[in-house]
Amino acid sequence: MLFYFEHAPKAGDGAYLDHFIERGECWLTTAVGESAKIELNDTKEEKLRWLETELNEASPRCVDLYTKWGVYRYGNTDTLLHYYARNMDARDAEDVSKLAESKHLKLQLQPQLSSGELTVRVTWEGRPLPNQQINLRSPTVAKNFTTNEDGIAVLPINRAGNYALRTRMVQQKSGEFLSKDYAEVHHHSTLMLHISQQYAAE
Repeated sequence: MLFYFEHAPKAGDGAYLDHFIERGECWLTTAVGESAKIELNDTKEEKLRWLETELNEASPRCVDLYTKWGVYRYGNTDTLLHYYARNMDARDAEDVSKLAESKHLKLQLQPQLSSGELTVRVTWEGRPLPNQQINLRSPTVAKNFTTNEDGIAVLPINRAGNYALRTRMVQQKSGEFLSKDYAEVHHHSTLMLHISQQYAAE
């Protein structure tokens, strides 16, 4: 499996990868609930750079990644970023349900799959987050949705393909990390999964 952190889903110069190498943690979880840390290898080819690992467990499986990114400038505010990412490899609703909840990530997008719909719960430290924005990018939709009082949003499945979801939580907390001051803490969480034709509305 290859890991990129660029402005597009392909290898780039890898300038952002140092944060993952220095402070990142990665886990592989199976549908039977087994979970283990995995190592990511820093790989370079000419001017390209990425992280990769060999996964010994077959699908269904989910890879969870976390890093305390560090302080960066967001607009006019110095911000401490925590980044959480999930890549789910599951083809049917039962396996998606088994893999929905991560044991490792504080901010999560937890999917449930049904015909024509992807139901997503956003949680923070196990508690649902109401009024939370979810950004969806699918083969037919690029749109924001908002969770209800139970932290749930129902997203359309119009076509088979890759579905990318993103959410963000902001804490008004200041401090210092690696000798850099920050005024806010941002938590960004992403989820990638492939949805097959049997669940598409078309």
